[in-house]
Amino acid sequence: MKGPVPSHRCHFCTSSIRGNRGRRFFNAEDRWTKERGSWFSMSEKELLEGMKAPDFTVPVDGKEFNLYVQLGRGPVVLYFYPRDFTAGCTAEACEFRDSIGQFRSKDAFVIGVSGDSSTRHKQFAERHGLDFMLISDAEGSLRDLYGVKTTLGFIPGRTTFVIDRDGTIVRKYSSQLHPKSHVNESLDAITDIKQHNPE
Repeated sequence: MKGPVPSHRCHFCTSSIRGNRGRRFFNAEDRWTKERGSWFSMSEKELLEGMKAPDFTVPVDGKEFNLYVQLGRGPVVLYFYPRDFTAGCTAEACEFRDSIGQFRSKDAFVIGVSGDSSTRHKQFAERHGLDFMLISDAEGSLRDLYGVKTTLGFIPGRTTFVIDRDGTIVRKYSSQLHPKSHVNESLDAITDIKQHNPE
């Protein structure tokens, strides 16, 4: 007689995911990226540094938000993360919160994106005092648009894009194991933009 289906706890985002016994969570096209320290699916399209960021318009708090309209005001840090209220994602969000003054002093706009609902985003922001935009991507359309890869084939990827005012991706950074490192990577890129394009 078969035992119960095991529950796999994701140590990246502390969410439980149930799977079949012996199931593979990644395919032959996945590979280990040593410098990032995690599995990333390589089967999806990929945006690279130097490429143009895809434009998008989404509803946020009852208003339409357009990426390129915002880029007209300054560079954007667009960071994708797995899930609200999980340990790694909370640490990352709070690190962005604590550094938001540094971003704003360089005219940079920070946006977090996950598959959580707008209601959950609001609860997450209120709980942790987050004063930057969170976008609900419940259907994964933005994640697909930006080719954000999954980890182990089932964990939503944690990837940050720093986009300059021309819409060029000047920094792309992916790391599940070091969520707080996304902030320093973003700040370094924003500082470089400011130094090369003083106003």
